[in-house]
Amino acid sequence: MYCPKCGKQLDSSKVQGFCPYCGGQLKPATQPEQRHQQPQYQNQQVTQTAPGATAGLSWGIIGLIFGGVLFGIIAIVQGNKAKKLIRENPGMYTGSGNANAAVIIGVIDIVWFFGVQLPWLLY
Repeated sequence: MYCPKCGKQLDSSKVQGFCPYCGGQLKPATQPEQRHQQPQYQNQQVTQTAPGATAGLSWGIIGLIFGGVLFGIIAIVQGNKAKKLIRENPGMYTGSGNANAAVIIGVIDIVWFFGVQLPWLLY
């Protein structure tokens, strides 16, 4: 054991809380210092957004802007893939809101294309 104030080596069996050389207060020697140890994580899983959830949402929004039926189909496929992954691994993947929104916006893209844009193109 060393004194934190003066640095002299002390016999831990003879010391009673103060350094006999400088009088500095010593820390209790009940537990060793743990300042350089890594934190221990037990049984924690890292969750991430399911692949395809955000991409499907992005494709759906692009389909709303540019009015493409193809973008709507891609959004629906990506959203359903992400929903399947989330259903199979609920502790590992998140993003069910993005996946659901991708499917809904993809359907809106397709309905918008055939209901509004296609008649205008044929007129």
